[in-house]
Amino acid sequence: MHINFLLRLVHIYLCSTTTCGSHKIHGSLNSPQRINVALTRAKRVVRIVGDLDFWGSQGTSDSILKKLVEHCKELGAVKNDPRLGARGRRRIDAWLKPNWGLVKNCVFKPNMTASFHHSIKGLARIIDKNAAFNTLIKVALPSEKDLALLPRQDKHKAWWQMSALKSCEQKLQIVWCAKEGSLSSRPIIEAHFAGSKEDCLHFLQTHPALPKGAFCVKKDLSGLNYQADGDKMLGQSQNIEYSWTLTKSIGDAMLDIAIDELPEVSHTKH
Repeated sequence: MHINFLLRLVHIYLCSTTTCGSHKIHGSLNSPQRINVALTRAKRVVRIVGDLDFWGSQGTSDSILKKLVEHCKELGAVKNDPRLGARGRRRIDAWLKPNWGLVKNCVFKPNMTASFHHSIKGLARIIDKNAAFNTLIKVALPSEKDLALLPRQDKHKAWWQMSALKSCEQKLQIVWCAKEGSLSSRPIIEAHFAGSKEDCLHFLQTHPALPKGAFCVKKDLSGLNYQADGDKMLGQSQNIEYSWTLTKSIGDAMLDIAIDELPEVSHTKH
């Protein structure tokens, strides 16, 4: 990207970023002042063309271009080239801010524990936090076509489950278990952890026992497997777990790092 100091404003500014692949940032792109000038010359419209994956991975967490990429993804201000392909479109969809309106239409009620909240806080990028919530929502809907991992099935006991979106299988997964809801309520998908595949496996190694009340879930995520009800207590902890239903207000607060802990007044005991 070649940047000159534009001292006068223009109505429409088209910025073409041509560096991509394995190249390093150099020249004007190392200058926050020049980037700031380039992006603030337009009165009405700014259009930036470039490689999202490349610019999103460059520089430190304070990089202007890196922050701009994440901000545009969060706002849904990203338009994909139709040649991107299904895999590329799925990746962009995973990064976008969650559609909280889908929660009320889910077959399962998406819940989360304090450990899930802490793992979300530990994710450095907002797009990874978005992907974690989007994964939980896709499991709760359920949306098999978007999921890379289907539930592990056993007729004799419940299991920890790991799920990921097809575009994020190696980079971002969640650990969850299924529970029965209260009277006249939907069954629950209870999220306990979010992170890389390796981090999720480490969570499973350090938490071998499921929380009390975990159920077997059908492989197609259409509901709970009550045929295994008699054995559902095998290998489960006797500790009481608390979980909170995912809502727009709580989800937005977690994405904005506006809460240190989940609110006690909203918890549900299982």
